[in-house]
Amino acid sequence: MTNHGSNKSTNVRPENRGVAWIRLGMQGIDALLPPLATELAERLLLTPIRHRTPARERPLLDTARTRTLHWGPHGETLVGHAWGEGPAVLLVHGWAGRATQLGAFVAPLVAAGHAVIAFDLPAHGRSDGEQASLFDFRDALLAIGRTYGPLAGVIAHSMGAAATSLALASGLAAERFVAIASPASLRDQTQRFARTLGLSDRTYDRVAARLEKRLHASLESIELEHLAPRIDLPTLVIHDEDDQEVLLDNGLRIAASLPQARLMRTHGLGHHRILRSPAVLEEVSEFLTGRRPRPSDLAPDAAELIERELYDPARR
Repeated sequence: MTNHGSNKSTNVRPENRGVAWIRLGMQGIDALLPPLATELAERLLLTPIRHRTPARERPLLDTARTRTLHWGPHGETLVGHAWGEGPAVLLVHGWAGRATQLGAFVAPLVAAGHAVIAFDLPAHGRSDGEQASLFDFRDALLAIGRTYGPLAGVIAHSMGAAATSLALASGLAAERFVAIASPASLRDQTQRFARTLGLSDRTYDRVAARLEKRLHASLESIELEHLAPRIDLPTLVIHDEDDQEVLLDNGLRIAASLPQARLMRTHGLGHHRILRSPAVLEEVSEFLTGRRPRPSDLAPDAAELIERELYDPARR
């Protein structure tokens, strides 16, 4: 057998070792007790990890006004933050993210005369909940929209962008939409998750069926192409060619499907650094406000990035 890893470093990041152990355990459970594997996989799929706020985002919290919002059938609480005054732009984080994860967008938007709001979504950050789904994200976004809308714009990342698409198709009022590293298909993403866990096709089918029962909807009914006719607003789709978590094909599908979308392709940024790229900040600011930010408008950690090393305008 060919050893495809023979030329690579033997240093393995701790989180990769953790995934390998989880995969090994899930494969064993799947072989011996498929119903238990199904239950555990569903739980893993719906339970986000709450990460600590990194040091670079803490100064942003010091300048924020805290906001709380009750939503859901049991009055669950969302915890959020607000900056600036003017027409509101909503920042939406992705799975296992947090309100301040898109914080690099705050300064240029406030400088352009906008209020910026961002909430920890259900089961994330300081908001209530232990588990969440795409539809929980959607319902929370609709509640935010009812309180702070109509919105001048929404900037959303990863699963947060997929949930925003669903919310827009369900009545969220916004003038413009920026979808960054967004999946186009929940089925594709759950299949990638199942492959990461090493699940059999039979167990994946059971997990998908349980998820559809929980959502009261088929996975096909929430494919981006199915939702697209109801998302008719100017949209900027941004996706990196080197994104290994949500592959570029997703961005291409979204840009081709939405009636008023255009695509910005980046490279070398991956799934997370794209949120702090000066080129991305400039493009988004101009798309939402009609002006490009001055260097002084960018947060220090974003300004320190070397644009020419991270972004090639010829690849837009």
